[in-house]
Amino acid sequence: MATANYYPKVSRRESSEQLLVRPDGIASNRVSWIRQTDVFGNLRSADLAEVADTAKERNFSSRSAIFCEDDPAYFVFIIVSGRVKVTQSSREGKEVILRINGAGEIVDELGLVPGSTHKFTALAIESCHLLAWERQIFQSFTQRFPSLQSSVTNVLASRLYALQQRFCALATEHVPQRLARTLLSLTEHHAEFANGAKLIGLSCEELAQMTGTTVFTVSRLLTQWTECGIIRTERRSVLIENLSELSDLAEGKDS
Repeated sequence: MATANYYPKVSRRESSEQLLVRPDGIASNRVSWIRQTDVFGNLRSADLAEVADTAKERNFSSRSAIFCEDDPAYFVFIIVSGRVKVTQSSREGKEVILRINGAGEIVDELGLVPGSTHKFTALAIESCHLLAWERQIFQSFTQRFPSLQSSVTNVLASRLYALQQRFCALATEHVPQRLARTLLSLTEHHAEFANGAKLIGLSCEELAQMTGTTVFTVSRLLTQWTECGIIRTERRSVLIENLSELSDLAEGKDS
C-alpha cells in the first residue's frame, strides 16, 4: 500500500517551468466548462473568456504530487478530471487525509495570500487533468470580480465546516459510525456506478486515514459489512450495495 513517502516530490523549479509553457490543443469548450464550476459560475461571459485564456493545462499521473506541504504557492489549481487527495503528515510521518477533491473543485483556496506556502500536500489519486493560474493573475481576478472572491470565501467556509464536523465525529462517534458516514459522504460526491452499485475508489489505508483509525479496523469492519451484504470490496475500492443499511450504520443504529 502507498504511504506518504511513496509519492515523488515535485521540484519547485520543475513544476513552475512546466506550467509556464502553454500546451497545444487547448480545449475549445473551456469557457463552458469553467462556467459550471462553483468558483467561476457567477462571472459574466466576457470575464469567463479572459479567465479561461490565462489558464494553463497540466496533467498528473496517478500517485504523483501536485504540490507538497510548505512549498511556495505559485499556482492556483482547479480540477478538470480525476480526483486529488489533500493530506498532512504528523511529526512521526503518519499521513492524514483532510479531504478528497474532484472535478470542478479548487485544490488550495488558501494559496492566494501573497508569499504564502501550501499548508498541505495534494496527491493525484488517479490520472488528473487540471487548469492552473499563476497566483498573481488569479488574485487580480478576485480583486476585479467580487463574485469570484465571494465564491472562494464560500469554498473556504464550507471546508472549515466539514473539518469541524469531522472533529466532532472523532470526539463523539464510534469507529463503525465514522466509517459508515465517510462512505456515505463519498458516495454523494466521489463515487461511480459499477454493476448497479456505487463504487468508491479508495483503499483501506486511505479510508483509515480519513476516519482516524487503523487499517486493521477498517478491514475488519468492511469484512463484516460484506458478510451482511451492505458493501462489497474489490482491489482498492468499495462497492455500496445496500445504501439504506449503510445509512443506519452512519446514524449509529447498529454500531
